[in-house]
Amino acid sequence: VPGVGEKRALDLLGKYGSARGVYEHLGDIGGKLAERIEAGRESSEMSYKLATIKTDCALDVPLSDMTYAFPFSPEVREFFAEMDFKSLLRRNELFGEGEKAAPQRDPAKIVTLASAGELAVAADGCKEFAVALGKVVSLSADGRLQYSLPVHENLLDTNPTEREILAALRPALEDAGVKKYVYDAKKNIRYLAGFGITLRGYEDVALMEYLAGRPRGTSPEGYAETLGMPQDNAAAALMAGAREAAALLEEQHMTGLYRDLELPLVDVLYRMEEEGFLIDLGLLAELKKKFDADEKECAEKIYALCGKQFNINSPKQLAGVLFDDLGLPYPKRMGTTARGIKSTSAEVLAHIVGEHPVVPEIIRFRYIAKLNATYIDGLGKVAGADGVVHTEFNQMLTSTGRLSSSEPNLQNIPVREDEGRVLRGLFIAREGHRLVSADYSQVELRVMAHLSGDSNLIEAFRRGEDVHTSVARELFGTAEPTARERRTAKTVNFGIIYGMSDFGLSESIGVSVAKAREYIKTYYERYPTIKNYLNGNVEQARKTGYVTTITGRRRQIPEINSSNFQLRSFGERAAMNMPLQGSAADIIKLAMVRVFHALEGLQARLLLQVHDELIVECPQEEAQQVMQIVTNEMEHAAALRVPLVAEAKQGESWYAAK
Repeated sequence: VPGVGEKRALDLLGKYGSARGVYEHLGDIGGKLAERIEAGRESSEMSYKLATIKTDCALDVPLSDMTYAFPFSPEVREFFAEMDFKSLLRRNELFGEGEKAAPQRDPAKIVTLASAGELAVAADGCKEFAVALGKVVSLSADGRLQYSLPVHENLLDTNPTEREILAALRPALEDAGVKKYVYDAKKNIRYLAGFGITLRGYEDVALMEYLAGRPRGTSPEGYAETLGMPQDNAAAALMAGAREAAALLEEQHMTGLYRDLELPLVDVLYRMEEEGFLIDLGLLAELKKKFDADEKECAEKIYALCGKQFNINSPKQLAGVLFDDLGLPYPKRMGTTARGIKSTSAEVLAHIVGEHPVVPEIIRFRYIAKLNATYIDGLGKVAGADGVVHTEFNQMLTSTGRLSSSEPNLQNIPVREDEGRVLRGLFIAREGHRLVSADYSQVELRVMAHLSGDSNLIEAFRRGEDVHTSVARELFGTAEPTARERRTAKTVNFGIIYGMSDFGLSESIGVSVAKAREYIKTYYERYPTIKNYLNGNVEQARKTGYVTTITGRRRQIPEINSSNFQLRSFGERAAMNMPLQGSAADIIKLAMVRVFHALEGLQARLLLQVHDELIVECPQEEAQQVMQIVTNEMEHAAALRVPLVAEAKQGESWYAAK
């Protein structure tokens, strides 16, 4: 009933017992509310009728013939597995017909020990074993027999303490000649470091499963569940799963990727996280005042342009102001919410940005508010008393192999906007030190030249030309492209890499879809080998179900053979761009490992990786040497048909070094 909200409706139903009871007591209700209820009588009765299950139908078939099997489709199940949606995979089982997340396995035989010494004896003499740390510490050398020891929890508990158990296991944990299978090695390294123990000779089962594309848990116990074993079989599950994952990596030709790149990177990332990045707390306080003032000023402009105050962050209120009060045209192809509210998404605002001066102000308000909340407030919350921020690098998250960071996320700080430059100025070198920032020049385009073998692109890079300018010459048929033409060519270049459609390109460069389609067509005519290469990726994915990077990293793309057009289109785009993005990610990771080891013997420390950029902190007297080392290691991280080019700068802040 229009005009009667959920809370009021519940109050009325509670008081009068039913919808019918409410209508029988309209006189008691009275006022405007009664008028709204009466006006909505027809809608109410129709809704009630539609929501009532009809039970008097004559059926000429038994109910058993009408059972609806509800397994998710194979494509959806593979997607759930890739995204680690274990609860959705399990939900499939509730309907009887679906495949289970994992077949049940025979549980391991568990021997519960009474002392830390007994656990140490169980580990002694083993050339390899799996270990799971937690409220119960467990070991297994073969995946069938597991030794478990509960950890002391309270004053009445007779079990050994965590410290006692780890002290007993220390010789085995620190022996590089004994192979230890752990789950999420970086987390285990940090945990054991708190007890003064250095984990050596480790294998990371979670990392192996990530590369193999198999479902994982968030803990050893959760991993045991994914293998179809009880949670208390954590160590046994690690041992059994490690062998299966290792065999799968070998079969998929990714053993080298795991052993030579991803596993060595674990320690590099741990060291970077421990080192942290110093921020200027004084400048942070100043920026907080500035961003608050900018946000308020922007809001006042919006109120003035709209002639009223409202909650700008409320999509419903904002939609009412834009499309009802101001009468701005709503894009035809944009839908509404389930409640019929018009969207005020970034995509919608981009369509109407020229319709009213308030729209650019709303876009800017959102941008400032996001930076303020995410970085100004966010950095203030996570910075220690010493001003050092310790981000967490996520090695097992993305499908392309790219690293991400969290708490705080330093991967998404804007590069070009003024606010982004200001934010980078927050990150500073410690006293007497400098920051060295080195980034690759057009690494993804160089990867595309290498993988596609396109002679035009290869020669342009070998001659040291600006490739965006070279492409602009081809697109616009001019010897000296303008700055705008070069920017357009740059967008086309990266649009090709990211599988951008003609519509997406038109949105990015502000031209018609037809014009964008013409640019893409011209690009492929000038660089036909690239088109053949990208199409070849799609065909390979259709035949094999996956694509690979230069290191052999594999991504499964089940969507590419889907009968659903949108899923299939997503799969095709992923098949085109994953080898390019993934190879670029592999290269920067290889560079990180090389740089980390090349800096040994110096006081310099690798602090951060953001996309194609590495940041090192070093004493001022080492700065020039570090710039040479970092540049050299980055440029020799991989052997391509075109040269890898890196440029290094130094400064007292991240912005100054950028």
